[in-house]
Amino acid sequence: MAPVSALAPLLKHATTLVEDAIVKAADKSIIDDVQQLKSVAFAITSAGRHNRDLSSEERTAVWDVVGQIWNACVDAANAPYDAATKEAFLQMRQIASDLISLAKDDTASDEERLCKCQFFHKTGKLWSHLKDYETAESLYARAMEYTQFLLEVCNNLDKSLASREECAVELFGLYLDRTAAAWQLQQKALASNLLGRAKDLASNEDLSSDVSFQLSLSLASEQIKRAEQLLSTPEAEGNADAGEAIGLLNTANEVIANLSAEDNDPATESKEAAANQMQAQVYNLLAWAYLEAGDKASLAMNCIHSVRRLPAELSNQAVISFLAMKALCQLDKPHEAETELLNLVSSTNVSLSMCLGSVKIMLTAAAAQTQTDSNDGSQTGLAGIKSAVSLIQERFGEQPELPVQLVRLMLAQEVLLMHRSSVKTYEDFEQESKCYINASMVTAEAEQMALEICAAETTVEMLTKEEQSTGKQQLFNLVYSHATNHFQQRLYDSASRFFSAAYMYSEEGNKAKTARVLAVCNLGMKALDRALEYVDIAAQTEPTSVFNAFLRLKVHLLQKDRRAAANQVQAMMKCEDFTHEILRVAAQEAMGAEQTVVAQQALLQLWELVETDSNGTFQPGDQAVIMSNLVMITQDNQSGNDASLYIDELSAIYKQGTDRLEEVGYDGFFGADTTGRCA
Repeated sequence: MAPVSALAPLLKHATTLVEDAIVKAADKSIIDDVQQLKSVAFAITSAGRHNRDLSSEERTAVWDVVGQIWNACVDAANAPYDAATKEAFLQMRQIASDLISLAKDDTASDEERLCKCQFFHKTGKLWSHLKDYETAESLYARAMEYTQFLLEVCNNLDKSLASREECAVELFGLYLDRTAAAWQLQQKALASNLLGRAKDLASNEDLSSDVSFQLSLSLASEQIKRAEQLLSTPEAEGNADAGEAIGLLNTANEVIANLSAEDNDPATESKEAAANQMQAQVYNLLAWAYLEAGDKASLAMNCIHSVRRLPAELSNQAVISFLAMKALCQLDKPHEAETELLNLVSSTNVSLSMCLGSVKIMLTAAAAQTQTDSNDGSQTGLAGIKSAVSLIQERFGEQPELPVQLVRLMLAQEVLLMHRSSVKTYEDFEQESKCYINASMVTAEAEQMALEICAAETTVEMLTKEEQSTGKQQLFNLVYSHATNHFQQRLYDSASRFFSAAYMYSEEGNKAKTARVLAVCNLGMKALDRALEYVDIAAQTEPTSVFNAFLRLKVHLLQKDRRAAANQVQAMMKCEDFTHEILRVAAQEAMGAEQTVVAQQALLQLWELVETDSNGTFQPGDQAVIMSNLVMITQDNQSGNDASLYIDELSAIYKQGTDRLEEVGYDGFFGADTTGRCA
């Protein structure tokens, strides 16, 4: 075993390493010295543990090394070192904490014991800042070994008030800091125990009112901070986290309620202001927690009523109206919720995100109602929502992202409608039917508001500026996608209205496409003249598009205008993007419209392309299909015609077919894997 005297050279070497490390910190070469210091410190602590006591000289030397390290670390905390260098200094603090453990407490003074506790506490707190909570907890546990000593000083009236309060503040801070680490390590029982100790210490009657007041505020602040963390987790709604947050906040509320200033205290006014501010935080968070816990909206409203009894600067906050609105929605009081919504959006300190979130909550609540407002025929709550949207537009109208956000919010109601709960019983079905009808009405109203926002002159003027191309494209995508959903459901009227709105924000490359889909919507509604108008609009930017000619063909087929339809067959073949597949589809459309003459013309044009095909455009077997369809259509057209003309026409078709069969061979005409092709 190393003798006690062996510590002297080790301590001297440690002193030299500390001095070198301080010098080298500026050029970032401190890390090597810290590693050497760790080795020396390990040797010192190993040698010291094998001896019962340190000599007075060694004890002094240990304190000197520790003091030198600690002072260097304090200076480094405010220096502009990089993260690696600062962590090296933290390692030095850890070394100091290990070394100071060699100085036994049985002969230590009160100042030395307090200093050791502070060493452990401060080092643990710095490790917590680096999120190394396990290392922090080990240091906090070592600091907690001085709990009894600190409590004895606090309760010893023979000690000076300054000494007692210094120990009280140190112990209280240790309780709270270890509580924070315990929460991070999921040690909830330990955290609860420490908070109880902190509460008892803050209410110690032997402390001055100022210190007791500050400790109580700090305790309430820590509980509020933890409650906020619990409520901010995504899974907090309706689970134990909300319940835990409620417990913390109720305790904080109790602590604040017991705060009071002494008579003739010059700081009474400032203390009351601080207590009221903390009280408002507690009530607001309690209301939030009750709403997240579910089925406790009435308790949330009690908290809101309490905070509204506080001074005006604390009670007239937008967040209070937000919480009240949400609670009233849960309590099925839409008219009162509507009032809170209007109060919120009228507030001078409200943010746009809070306004939009509030409108979303109100829309969702309105869709959940099963009865309508019979007084004005509008859905309950929607009149207030419309007013709120108008106020939001007045307030934030200069922000180019506002129209996009409002339209996205309104159109999101359709998603809510599509995800309603499942039906299990007849009563469920009856209730669900009422909810669905009502939700459909809310969705329709929300969609109408979205269209009005799109059509507003201010929106068009703002988003059609060159510098707002991103917002313009976002709005186009939103509305066009919504219109497409309706189109796929064959809701052509509403699809047409949204495609029309999208057209206003379409870039040059999308205008023709949007106009054509508007034409298709009008075809679905049998508004044929209107459909032709949109085709003409599309032709203004894409005059040679085959799709324009094809849509005109569909309109003329529905109008039974055989001549105009035949002209469009010829027009399609002159378009730049013409392909033979267009003629196939044209023939099918003509057959569907019972315009066999037009279908025959399309197939004859297709046959001509077959005969002149030198690029392998047509596949083997295609020719047989076209010929078969030509024969059938010619037979269909025979009724009422001269028999000789019919026979001549049919003979000509057969001759063309046989000539082509001889030219390309059986496999080329019918296809290699078939004995014939059906139409």
